[in-house]
Amino acid sequence: NTLLSRTTLVLNDETGLAVGERVIQGSANGIIDTIQATANTIIVKDVAGVFQVNATPITSASNGSFTGTISSVSINSSITSTAKGIVKGSNTTHLMVKRIQFDNLFQPTLEVTGQISGTVATIVGVEEDNTLLPIGLNANVTANTVTANGSVTGIQIFDSGLGYKNGEEITYVSADGTRSGTAIANVFGIGTGAGYYKDTKGQLSSTAKVQDGDYYQEYSYEVLSRIPLDRYSEMFKKVMHTAGTRFFGGVVLEDKFVANVAYGDSSTTTFNPVDADSFNALSDVAGDTITLTAHAFANGMKVNYYTAIGNTALTELGNNNVYYVANTTTNTIKLTTNPRIFTYSFNSNTDISVDSVANPAANDFITLTRHMLQNNDIVKYSTAVGNTAVTGLANNGQYYIVSANNTGVKLAATRGAAAINIVKSLSENGHFLTTTTINITDGLNESGHNIAQVNEA
Repeated sequence: NTLLSRTTLVLNDETGLAVGERVIQGSANGIIDTIQATANTIIVKDVAGVFQVNATPITSASNGSFTGTISSVSINSSITSTAKGIVKGSNTTHLMVKRIQFDNLFQPTLEVTGQISGTVATIVGVEEDNTLLPIGLNANVTANTVTANGSVTGIQIFDSGLGYKNGEEITYVSADGTRSGTAIANVFGIGTGAGYYKDTKGQLSSTAKVQDGDYYQEYSYEVLSRIPLDRYSEMFKKVMHTAGTRFFGGVVLEDKFVANVAYGDSSTTTFNPVDADSFNALSDVAGDTITLTAHAFANGMKVNYYTAIGNTALTELGNNNVYYVANTTTNTIKLTTNPRIFTYSFNSNTDISVDSVANPAANDFITLTRHMLQNNDIVKYSTAVGNTAVTGLANNGQYYIVSANNTGVKLAATRGAAAINIVKSLSENGHFLTTTTINITDGLNESGHNIAQVNEA
């Protein structure tokens, strides 16, 4: 048991103080035991030194903005407090004790009693073990932290939408379609939404017309069709027309020049819209960069690559295949198979499936969390500095996704080839798969290689 003195201090203002924090005035200090807010009074214990009236301002060890003046000091009767600790080791003359309280100290000449053994001994002296950390500096903290280039640090919501469940995982995509990620929905009672005009009738630029009781009225409507009105009007009136309304027909003109190009559709070899940009397969191709003349393509745009009849398509692209534009400049573009350029990390041991005799290719599979990779996507494999590449892959090597599901992927050396047999290595984090642009091998010295925007229905 230890006697702890308690001192009552009346302050000009105690706002900002809390029970358990230490207050200091010059060489005097103590721990706040009680706060009487209505009386601007605090009671401190474990006092060292002497507090003085109207002397040096009193401050707080944990609240740097607090300062106050003592107007009255009175000494309370001391209280008895029991110091407690856990025995970590002992011999015939010494106890090694882990202290489990901040403000209760073991004192010489006092007795200590074993709670379980009942043994009683008198303290001769007390020394701190300076080789160990003090209380509060030896906590074991486990934190899951991920850092990466281009990480999202904040999201601004313009329109909260409807129908989301609290705590569900949602996917967001950047405006240009090249970046994406996941977040957890935090649903409140009131949503936010972008303002809009229900109609344009009150705007100066409105197309509203003066009602004429015929075409421009609340109960008239117009059907737009490429079929002449006299060929369907009678049938339409019998099947769809509502009594009390006025029916008009409008003509839609189609531009037969615009085509909808499907992925891998070899029947569209002659697809040649006027907005296509042409390049030479030898002189205008360097690595993953294609040089064009003042093109109008934007990042994330869906495009079609095709060649003139009789030309040889570039090996990595394939005639009449669809790709996405990435990293554009005024005169150059790069192509990718996935509009979202993103990096996924995995562990070289725990995230590679275990090989087995029954299924020797089982360890081709790499487990990835919430990935967006698709078959035929091109990725670059890389490792953190100092890591060893897994067997079967080369650091900074380029590979194709040959099999993808919602839990992971398999890799191939070329498009459509068999999966590469990947072997586990040391358990290392810092192995990465990054969607990347296509590294193109230049072809014959031919013009008539074209990139055109895909016009979808």
